[in-house]
Amino acid sequence: MGVVSAVAISYFMTREVFLRIDEREVEALFSAVEAGPVGFLTTHAAKFADEQLSAMMGQMNPETRGIVGVSVSGGQGGSEKYLSWSDPKLLEISAECISKFTKVVTPASALFPFQIQIETNACLRAAERWRLWRWNAFMVILCMAISFVAVFLASSAVWRSIQKARKVLSEKTKIDPKGIPFIPIRELVIGAMRAKELEGVESIGRMAAQVAHDIRSPVAALDMLVSELELPEDNRLILRSAVARIKDIASDLVSKGSPSVYGAPSGDEPTLQMAVALVEDIVSEKRLQHRARTGIEIEIIPAVKLYGIFINVDPGELKRVISNLINNAVEAIETSGKILTAVEKKRGSVQICICDTGKGIPEDLLPKLAERGTTFGKAGGSGLGLYHAKTTIESWGGKLEISSKVGDGTEVVVTLPEAPAPPWFTPHIILKKGQTVVIVDDDDSIHRVWESRLVGVSLRHVHTPRDLEACIATISPSEPVLYLCDCEFAGDKTTGLELIEKLHIEAQSILVTSKYDEPEVQAECIRLLVGLLPKRMAGFVPVQFS
Repeated sequence: MGVVSAVAISYFMTREVFLRIDEREVEALFSAVEAGPVGFLTTHAAKFADEQLSAMMGQMNPETRGIVGVSVSGGQGGSEKYLSWSDPKLLEISAECISKFTKVVTPASALFPFQIQIETNACLRAAERWRLWRWNAFMVILCMAISFVAVFLASSAVWRSIQKARKVLSEKTKIDPKGIPFIPIRELVIGAMRAKELEGVESIGRMAAQVAHDIRSPVAALDMLVSELELPEDNRLILRSAVARIKDIASDLVSKGSPSVYGAPSGDEPTLQMAVALVEDIVSEKRLQHRARTGIEIEIIPAVKLYGIFINVDPGELKRVISNLINNAVEAIETSGKILTAVEKKRGSVQICICDTGKGIPEDLLPKLAERGTTFGKAGGSGLGLYHAKTTIESWGGKLEISSKVGDGTEVVVTLPEAPAPPWFTPHIILKKGQTVVIVDDDDSIHRVWESRLVGVSLRHVHTPRDLEACIATISPSEPVLYLCDCEFAGDKTTGLELIEKLHIEAQSILVTSKYDEPEVQAECIRLLVGLLPKRMAGFVPVQFS
């Protein structure tokens, strides 16, 4: 293509110059002499016309004009020469180089026709042609070089894509890469497209890692303030849960920076989590988030009988899944409706059900919803939410099922295997009639919960670590006592576990905290042999009297 283009350009450029030298220059001069000097001859001003012709030729570039002589003759039999002009170098030019062009014209006022003769230097034209052919050769070589570079760059890009396709196909099919060139071209194209997609995902991963890095500092400051603010326990719990979820998302952004795991479950190891407590946390957060939608009710069915039922999951990931499912339910409700969340136990499995009274999903779209890139009813949706939920749940040995009917709403059921209880778990509280129970918490609402649950025992209410030390001083060493202690206190840096260890009451204590799911807290409870109870489960934990 480059050679053809160069030859075409050279041809038209050369043709243009040849026409200018061989035809146009002579024709132009014919016209000028005919209009000028010949016209003057009719007035017998031959001398003036001769000067005018000399001036006209003198203005032309002697190096390129090629014209070396002009003469006009006429009269009876054409024997009279009226004017002439010759190049001073005419005598130096050999006769073989002289080409003559003639034209006969008859002005209206003339008695006889005039003959115009123009002499040109053909050798000069030959030199000019050689110069042009050299220029054309240069253009051909230049175009060929440009074409070669363009083809090389294009082929390099294609080859890189094919190499990436071979790698992807090799990893996917376990085929020796040397045999992949014999795979049909369609497979190679698909592999190349996948490789191109991975390049885009890599850039997304780098951006995600930067975002995660940037938000960690302000989140750390917010986390520190949560423990110092004097807020009602419910509000503090929701705020802490939200901060913890931001931390989880930031960590997940970093872990998913690799294209091989983008849109897939995080690499964190699953841990034992109490199903009801975890779902309660996220439902409370979503209820607060969507409280501006006054027509929407977000409720959870109490699951008293499911206290102590555990599942082996990554809590941050499961909270994200449930959060996205509830958000989908909210978006499906146009004005008003209800979203109901329930936790059930069925034949060794735990089911988390999320039902809404929204607009529903067409039946033919249901099988495709959990596929990557498939979305419904969401402007600008990426189609990754349900895909991520499905792959995450399946990585824990569970499954996700969706049922819906247009106009009636949608039900999403997450089924996960039941897991054994961890060693820190407190399955029940055993008390004796008249036993002393010391409640150590800075939130009065928790005191009221325990008052309603612990009937028939002697309750003592303590709000600060200092008050607990004073309270212990008034209790007889032989008196049976149970301490229900919070983990953190507003305005005090001493933690409940530090207080329990300091006062040597490990065997008589249960840590009641909303930070029950933090690995550090769980590890300390196991080390100290202290029972651990999620604060949200204070109203559900079985209480037995002996």
